[in-house]
Amino acid sequence: PSMLTKEHNIHTLESRRKFSCLTLLNKCLQGKTKMKLPTCVKTRMRTTRHTQEHSLAPISACTNTFKNSFFPRTVSKWNGLPSHIISFCLVIFLRSWSVTDEFVLQLLFLFTMLRCLSLFVHT
Repeated sequence: PSMLTKEHNIHTLESRRKFSCLTLLNKCLQGKTKMKLPTCVKTRMRTTRHTQEHSLAPISACTNTFKNSFFPRTVSKWNGLPSHIISFCLVIFLRSWSVTDEFVLQLLFLFTMLRCLSLFVHT
């Protein structure tokens, strides 16, 4: 990142895209959009040691075109989020707090940095 992006706290295009996709999926799951979820997007029926309470069933794809489309790509990103971030996002949407997307993006960035630091310290 350039000095200008650091100075003005502008996140990378990749992180903004990831955030936008996850935000849209969360809004779809909460019924906050007019967009209907396809039948392939389903919540998991049970949780295990390796899955979270709010994780979605992974979408299998036979072609790269479908695998890289919005829902399969975003569901795998959603399932990769730490459970405390998903729970926090659900609380925000359920309580209908007036929180800006920029605030949530900064919060996701903070949790990601804390997670990276904890991985670095433990190894």
